[in-house]
Amino acid sequence: MPEFRSLCEDYATARGALERWRADEGRARDFQQLTEEIEAEIEEFIHGALKAVRHANPENES
Repeated sequence: MPEFRSLCEDYATARGALERWRADEGRARDFQQLTEEIEAEIEEFIHGALKAVRHANPENES
């Protein structure tokens, strides 16, 4: 899971930068976009992991 951990670290860094740059609209917008992109990657990773688990254990599907 190093890839997921790395995504989470990147997200934390981007969120921290977003908070620091709130007063600078251009930078804040850039970091807002970056955090949204990383959020989407994290969601994709989680959905992919859940799909793999469900595929490996079809009796657990709801």
